[in-house]
Amino acid sequence: MEETLDHLSKRVVVAGSVGSIVGVLQALYKGHARLPRTAALTMLSCALTATACFGSERFLYTTITEPLMGSTRNALLASHAAGGVVAGAWLGGLYLRRPLRGVVFFTPAMILLGYGEWQLRAVRKHVEKEMREKEKREAAQ
Repeated sequence: MEETLDHLSKRVVVAGSVGSIVGVLQALYKGHARLPRTAALTMLSCALTATACFGSERFLYTTITEPLMGSTRNALLASHAAGGVVAGAWLGGLYLRRPLRGVVFFTPAMILLGYGEWQLRAVRKHVEKEMREKEKREAAQ
């Protein structure tokens, strides 16, 4: 449970940070006098979106896909796709009043993020393996 919340909070913080930067850039580009307000609203919108997407993804991963499929790439991609559908429908209905548009936008985006997460895990495992092998070689000398 703690790992799941940590996983979720990292992504929400990143999305909120990116949202605040985008909000500042948007306010500067459009010449808004209320720069902090625009940045804060954009940050909150991005954090809400990330919470909906990654919250539903983590919930589905820990309750459905991981117990059934194990910790495989397909389980990760399936949970990201399902999270994109659930969050996309909710966010599309909230922002556009058209849930299908949200699903069409967020599902491929979440699948791409899931694939990137899987690649990051693979790189991390490879680096850890190399470090262990290097430590063994140094200890043997």
